[in-house]
Amino acid sequence: MTQSPKTSTPVEMSVAFSDRVNGRVLWILSKLAEKTCRITVSGWDFVDRCHQEGRSVLYGTWHGNSMMLVSFMRQLHPGFQVSAMIPDDWRGAALYYWLSRTGITPWPMDLENRGMETARRFAELIRLIKNGGFDSYVSPDGPSGPSHIVKPGLTFLAQKTGLPVVPLAGCCRHGYTLNRWDAYKVPFPFSRIHVAAGEPITVDKGDDLEAATETIRRALNDVTLRAQAEFYE
Repeated sequence: MTQSPKTSTPVEMSVAFSDRVNGRVLWILSKLAEKTCRITVSGWDFVDRCHQEGRSVLYGTWHGNSMMLVSFMRQLHPGFQVSAMIPDDWRGAALYYWLSRTGITPWPMDLENRGMETARRFAELIRLIKNGGFDSYVSPDGPSGPSHIVKPGLTFLAQKTGLPVVPLAGCCRHGYTLNRWDAYKVPFPFSRIHVAAGEPITVDKGDDLEAATETIRRALNDVTLRAQAEFYE
């Protein structure tokens, strides 16, 4: 299955001028990384096989990896469409502007509330993934932490869609690490970024969600350590 990238989004979000400025800064930083950094990848064979068979996947990664990974999602599998869950409040407006410009479809959701509107948006995302041929990018410890704690959204999405979760991690030696909860890493131009993909995780309908969430947490930590080890090799 090969589809052309979409820059339009199924959900409109109000973006203030300050959010546009912040979003453009993020876009410039990601474009600098995309155009100047050298990327190496390991463990991508499973994703390639899924795409060759016309199947979508769910990418799970810790929030601090976003700048290292988002810049390269379109490079790693051109022709496939990618959605990304973001908060639908002030934290997500700049992300909405940034992702829209990169060709990734932002999916604003109230990630703190389990009300009817959140359930409806989640159901729409599931339909988009299953029927629209989208991969989905999820940072399960976002948008505000705590760090390296998997919230249930990714596990629930995997169970409802039947799609495998592919753990992802990035490692970059030369970059700026923000002093905040997720240790967000912004790679310097002309640096090297190594992306590691772990073994896929499937969450079946009868599986215990708490146990599956713990499996995903361990897999994300394992692939993070592997990305670092492979980078320095």
